[in-house]
Amino acid sequence: MSNPQLQSLSAHAKQRLDRKKTAKLNRKDKLELYRRFLKTEEHRILLYHRSGGSGRRVSKRRSDLIETLLKHLYMDAIDASEGTPPEVTLTAIGGFGRGNLNPCSDVDLLFLHPKGAKGLPQEATEMVETVLYMLYDCGFKVGHA
Repeated sequence: MSNPQLQSLSAHAKQRLDRKKTAKLNRKDKLELYRRFLKTEEHRILLYHRSGGSGRRVSKRRSDLIETLLKHLYMDAIDASEGTPPEVTLTAIGGFGRGNLNPCSDVDLLFLHPKGAKGLPQEATEMVETVLYMLYDCGFKVGHA
């Protein structure tokens, strides 16, 4: 990871969204933690843009931010699942999948399971819903399949 901005983002996420910390929080407190993290990082992106950062780099930074947040949401959902974690793969698609996420763009996600949507076990459904609801509550427009 040679990108200094991405290193800074990852360090901030590791500090603020540590799994040992979030595991002890209720949903409301987790949501507040995620919102504060997003607000801080989105403000950094705004300052970067105002200082002359290109739109392309801004969209890349925003994509990195959402990817970082999703990693934490996904791991939180796995940690919250009882027993063996469900076999669900989370994939970014659309502009987000290409690493370019403009402000106000929706976040397009694809959840994959070996049995497809029709054979989705309850634990997997709950995990997907946990991730999606947290994103919705953070203020994102989410497209999912």
